[in-house]
Amino acid sequence: MCGIAGIITNNARNYQNEIQRMTDAIAYRGPDSAHHEFYDNAALGHRRLSIIDLNSLCFCTLWGTQ
Repeated sequence: MCGIAGIITNNARNYQNEIQRMTDAIAYRGPDSAHHEFYDNAALGHRRLSIIDLNSLCFCTLWGTQ
């Protein structure tokens, strides 16, 4: 089980504290890691729960290419 959170608004980069609080609130869904990404009109965050492989090399982000 993992969790995602997001804010869609102008100047989303100004909402770092809010997205942090949102992902902290769902930490029980993914206590193993967290990541936040900020864009002009969106702030996105997620929490990760490692079930099968706890190796950090298996970390699949929501962003980038693999």
